[in-house]
Amino acid sequence: MRRLVVVLLAGLLVLAACSDDGGEDVSNGQEPLGGSDDSVALAPSSEDEPAVVPDPCAPGRPAPSGQTAETLTVDGAERTYLLDVPETYDGVEAVPLILNLHGSGSDARQQVGYSGLPEAAAEVGAVVASLDGTGTPRGFGISPTSRDIQVITTLLDQLSERFCIDEDRVSSVGISNGSATSAILACGLDGRLASVGLVAATVGPFDCAGETRVSVIAFHGTGDQAVPYDGGGVSSASGGAANGLDVPPAEVGIAAWAEQDGCGDEPATTAVAADVRLWQFPACEAGTAVELYRLDGVGHVWPGSSVPFDLLEDRLGPNTDSIVASQLIVDFIATHPRRR
Repeated sequence: MRRLVVVLLAGLLVLAACSDDGGEDVSNGQEPLGGSDDSVALAPSSEDEPAVVPDPCAPGRPAPSGQTAETLTVDGAERTYLLDVPETYDGVEAVPLILNLHGSGSDARQQVGYSGLPEAAAEVGAVVASLDGTGTPRGFGISPTSRDIQVITTLLDQLSERFCIDEDRVSSVGISNGSATSAILACGLDGRLASVGLVAATVGPFDCAGETRVSVIAFHGTGDQAVPYDGGGVSSASGGAANGLDVPPAEVGIAAWAEQDGCGDEPATTAVAADVRLWQFPACEAGTAVELYRLDGVGHVWPGSSVPFDLLEDRLGPNTDSIVASQLIVDFIATHPRRR
């Protein structure tokens, strides 16, 4: 167990400076025909019964439950990911799809274990795809032009063909480098995502069209020494600089998402626990939601992780068990579909 955690510690480094081409060259510190008169006469009148809309999942897309190691190939390059299918999946009822992205230097297997996201997602029947990054250290290209955008688009296309997916509940979630990548995807997938979950990097929106509306749930510790809550220079989890990358304060970042979604300016704040305060922006256009969990004294961590806190604290800072981020994220995804 401790050997796994040591590897995981090295993996949970922070996001790095943007790479123009992303992908394998990631530089990360921690992606009507007209008819005849007869055809018109045969058209149903307003008094006829409404046409039946075909079921997009008919005749069904069954698949075994459990976790499998999967690959996909994009432009000749092979990428790997872990796929978790819940026991409740029946191939007939459409379910949410969640993309789960690790931090720089980590990998999909570590992210699955650290976040516990597949277990939480099973409670709402969601399929989870945890993608491996590339490069050294392993990660994702934080740029709207990253090749990871194409890889993730292909991945989502393949999963939507293979499974009965609720296309209004497709989301991306990540920590640190994976969080920043999720923020890129929110606007980089042409409105495909309903929501994003941002952990330990409250950044974005990036290159969003004015009409883009995406629900956002974020978690950020005020004791984060890697991606500072109050903004400034980003460092690796070991304390080294991350190529001079700066980030805005978390409260400024979440306010930018609220502005993108056309929400009210002043968030309502609620004390969830002694060390957790929730910001919720009011009156977001089209019924989206924008929320930030401020974690007082908490470090560069996944809140409520099942990995023992003492094994990670020296490297990442203290965690909290006042909330469990994965549970809050999957509930948020289930209740905030895509708004068009």
